[in-house]
This record gives sequence, C-alpha cells and structure tokens, in this order.
Amino acid sequence: MCGRYTVGVSSQELLESLSVSFPESEAWRSRYSMAPRQPGLVITEQPDAAGELAPVMRKAAWGIKGAVWNKPDINSINAREDSLFKVAKWRELLRGAGATALIPMTGYAEFVAPRSDPSLKVPVFNLR
Repeated sequence: MCGRYTVGVSSQELLESLSVSFPESEAWRSRYSMAPRQPGLVITEQPDAAGELAPVMRKAAWGIKGAVWNKPDINSINAREDSLFKVAKWRELLRGAGATALIPMTGYAEFVAPRSDPSLKVPVFNLR
C-alpha cells in the first residue's frame, strides 16, 4: 500500500460526493501529505436516530494498533495483498472480527526502489 496519501477536496465536496454525515466538517481542510498516525478521515457505519446503520465520516489516526505481532504499541499502516492471510491481525479483520472503514483519498504515494539503486526509495504519486 502507501506511505502517504492525499485528500485534495473540501469538506463540502466530500459531503456532496459521498452522501455521508460529517459532524466535524467545519474543522476539515484539504491535506496533501497525510502521514501515518496523523488524523485523517474514515467512513464507518453507526446507528442513526432510528437505529438504522448509516455511513458517518469522522477523523481518526491512521494506523491499526497491535497489528504487529508481539509489539502491541506499534501502529501498522500497511496491509499488503501478499500478506493479508499470513498476518493474524489482517486475517481477523478480514473475517469480521474487527471494524472496517472506508478511507477517502484523492491519491497516494508508493515508495519504490529503482533498479539502478535498490537502496534508494523514490516516491511515485498515483492519482485516483
């Protein structure tokens, strides 16, 4: 996955395009370099006044605490496709043992090593 991501839209644009409630919308501004452990946006389902599940957007720190085996205080940010079923924490989340969320973003940076110098990491931005 990524090491940085962007949310290059206003709170009003998010509300209009995603049809969610966003109680903290006044406090949100576009972000162009979201780093791990910074508060970003997540969309989850919560009961509304009638008891029905409805999508709600809120701020939350980026990372899953305790995802690294034997290191409960470390937040993991990546769940790579090739390790989803090898890491116990990801298996639990995929099987429904934990809460899931949608992360709105307009792009992300993947750090890759060029063939010419594998020790160097170069960010490649992907616009979505």
